[in-house]
Amino acid sequence: MNCTLTRKRKTNEYVFGFLQGDKGFSCWTLERPWLDNAKEKSCIPEGKYICRRTNSPTFGVCFEVINVPNRSAILIHSGNFAHDSRGCIILGEYEGILNGEFAVLNSRNTIKRFLKAQKDIEQFMLEIKSE
Repeated sequence: MNCTLTRKRKTNEYVFGFLQGDKGFSCWTLERPWLDNAKEKSCIPEGKYICRRTNSPTFGVCFEVINVPNRSAILIHSGNFAHDSRGCIILGEYEGILNGEFAVLNSRNTIKRFLKAQKDIEQFMLEIKSE
């Protein structure tokens, strides 16, 4: 399953988007704001990337976005807030406000659905673009 992440809303605190897989999977995304691709502080540049299955000590089985210029260890994982990410992509079922802060919600279940959709896939192509 290949995926397209369309960034829909950008603020100084977060980037909110929508991930659509070519086999019917879809969910919302949350990333850190664009800060010139700064390591652990910025979302990654728009473009096409290979994502490879990996086993993270923190997040367990997930996918790593590889070949990001001047960056490494960019994961697709669970979380609620942009600050839960160190430049990674967080998946959620829907958007909302949690503890007074913008968030994506039902993230753990969304990651489970994502991994189920990718169950026999070791890598896939991810295109990131703006609306």
